[in-house]
Amino acid sequence: MENFEELKHKALEDWELEIKFRYITDEDLQQIYSLLQQILQKIGKVYICEYIFMMLKEILVNSIRASAKREFFAKNSLNPENPDDYKAGIVRFKNEIILNWSEHEGFLKQSKYFITLKFKFDKKLVIEVTNNSPLVEHEQIRIKARLDAADKYKNILEAYSDHSDSQESAGLGIVMTVLLLKSIGLDKSSFKIESREGNTVSSLTIPAQIIPAEITNEIRDKILQEVDMLPSLPKSLKKIMEMCSSENLDFSELAAEIEKNPALSADLLKLSNSSSFVTRTSVNSILQAIKIVGSNNVLNMLYAVSSYKVIKEKFPRMEKQWEHANKTSIYAMKIAEDFGMTKSIESINVGALLHDIGKILLLAVEGKLFAAIQELTKNLQMENTKALEEASIGISHSELGTLLAHKWNYPRELSAIIEFHQDPFLAPEEFRRSAEVVYFANILANKLDGDVNFYSYDLGVLHSFNIYSIEDFNSFHYKLESYFQSNNKNPFFG
Repeated sequence: MENFEELKHKALEDWELEIKFRYITDEDLQQIYSLLQQILQKIGKVYICEYIFMMLKEILVNSIRASAKREFFAKNSLNPENPDDYKAGIVRFKNEIILNWSEHEGFLKQSKYFITLKFKFDKKLVIEVTNNSPLVEHEQIRIKARLDAADKYKNILEAYSDHSDSQESAGLGIVMTVLLLKSIGLDKSSFKIESREGNTVSSLTIPAQIIPAEITNEIRDKILQEVDMLPSLPKSLKKIMEMCSSENLDFSELAAEIEKNPALSADLLKLSNSSSFVTRTSVNSILQAIKIVGSNNVLNMLYAVSSYKVIKEKFPRMEKQWEHANKTSIYAMKIAEDFGMTKSIESINVGALLHDIGKILLLAVEGKLFAAIQELTKNLQMENTKALEEASIGISHSELGTLLAHKWNYPRELSAIIEFHQDPFLAPEEFRRSAEVVYFANILANKLDGDVNFYSYDLGVLHSFNIYSIEDFNSFHYKLESYFQSNNKNPFFG
């Protein structure tokens, strides 16, 4: 790929950009995501970035495969316009090329077939991916059938469970693109695949005005009912909040108020002494905790222990999720400390502890559904589940967490961290860096549980933490994991 900074400058200045590919790497896709983010931010549509990128990635991958297919047919003297040749050729192409894709980079880069990615903006943003070969008749028929089939599905998971294509891999991608468009308020006319002047052009059109779609279904309603049914946090917190906000706060009086609830006090002391917090010394009293971390941070910690109690009582079998939250918080604390974020460090820790409370609710209420979303996300080689969650059930776990944060009157920074931990570039400027820390900590905390694709993550965020290569990424993770192993003396709330 050409110099990224030059491409970004050209796109933002000229409002038109064209890039040619014969083979697309994960690194190329990462840079395309960053470029798309910049373009959408410029036109005030950055909030749909995850959706557009998921669609664009499918188009790009399938377009490159289509070029590879043409090259394979040509090398094996197969005529794509002949149905018999096409049927036999597709089986061979899948077995010889698709199943061993990474081994054929050289073969593809020497091909006379290629694709071009074009962005152009004139009142509306048009993204085009062009193959320098036309569709044959039976390909056009198959594409039309897939576009028509999209209308029968209510959501992506329904299509995923029902869809099977023994010949090619693009079928679900077409259906998914249409359903993702619907979920952001656009109809399928915004997506086209057509032959044009001897080429095949796949296009996405994003108009200047988008009317957001309101997705309502039984699953979403059921989950929202669970949010409504969860109890409020202890009434004593309201008085503590008022005391913490007072200009004439007396630490002894605040400590006395907290100590009226022995169970809450015990949890606060346990959390104060956990490795998630940088108290440095053993904390033996509520008054000592307040003096060391400050009244606002004590309040954040009380939000954490109180929320944990409510969620744990309602959904007890979520140990793995809380373990992940604990690791994320310790990672986040170390990252914040290393990058000089001392003023926000305790809010970041608590935000990291609570970043997935919406996921816990979603897993508890619809475990099979969420597992299916995770499986589809993995198969699409994506990391962010937000777009698929919203397109499948009408609400993401980040939004669910935000609803809980509002229900329980969390401070703004905690709410922002929970809401934007999957897409920190959307966070308000004053809280963006805190959201970036939790985003990055969450990525790294997941690394030991499976293969994490470095190239799936936000390039701008990675660079902001001095991560410019896989080696940097792995080295940073090793440092944090070593710190975690040495300092994880008290697991999250025991």
